[in-house]
Amino acid sequence: WTERCHDLDIPVTEGFSLDSITSQVTARQWSLWGLPLDQFSVENGTILDRSQRWCLMIDPQGQANNFVKKKERDNQLKVLKMTQDKFMQQLEQNIRIGRPVLLENIGEELDASLDPVLLKQTYKSGGRLVIKLGENEVDYDENFRLYLTTKMPNPTYSPELQIKVAIVNFTVTTKGLEDQLLNDVVAVERADLAESKDKVVVQIADGQKTLKDIQDKILQMLADATGDILDNLELIQTLSDSKVTSIEVSTALSKAEVTSAEIQTAAEKYRPVATRGSLLYATIADIANIDHM
Repeated sequence: WTERCHDLDIPVTEGFSLDSITSQVTARQWSLWGLPLDQFSVENGTILDRSQRWCLMIDPQGQANNFVKKKERDNQLKVLKMTQDKFMQQLEQNIRIGRPVLLENIGEELDASLDPVLLKQTYKSGGRLVIKLGENEVDYDENFRLYLTTKMPNPTYSPELQIKVAIVNFTVTTKGLEDQLLNDVVAVERADLAESKDKVVVQIADGQKTLKDIQDKILQMLADATGDILDNLELIQTLSDSKVTSIEVSTALSKAEVTSAEIQTAAEKYRPVATRGSLLYATIADIANIDHM
């Protein structure tokens, strides 16, 4: 499809990957909530964070489940199962007060009564934002969020369900596990490297934020300026100071990026250990498929 875009003169970012739209600082925060820092996991986290539809996560290892629980802990996440008593009443209550809900252990089908929630079929009634669940009109708080997880490793979902939710596969892959193990090995064997990497990530993020703030400030002052801007001494002085600050920040960013690359090169020396661990896991997991007869 990239070649087709080039043929149509549509701009395409070379070497684009989904995890690139998530900042390293955000990914680092996700890791504190239990999401591994490998590319596959960060891409899943990006979909979970930005999807317009509620996410249904295939999660046989429970990784996504734990991540969501820690991520939404401060928002008083409510964990529900469709089989429990008064399920719909509890769901309605959480929609009304804007509390996030984690719906665990779902099967290959979802009850049709959930369709209005999955499709976000809200509407205005008497100046209130509401959603109709069964015969009830329920006030809809826009802070409400819904997460769905299943422990089934290879579920088969109907096309009708797939267009209602965003299906995200959190099943651990060999490559993903290898990257996770690499981070763990480096944290144990070279704690100094892990600490330096964290500092560099924060430094790069702070530098990028500073540059953005400078640009926004200049644009705002230019927009607010009246008359001849060459006579606006405050604006000229701000532009001069901003130029100096921008050069300093850009230089610091360049050094930080070089340091980050050096840290990654040093960490790669432990790649063979991570590869062995990943292969060992995959081998043990596949032993169950061997016919003992």
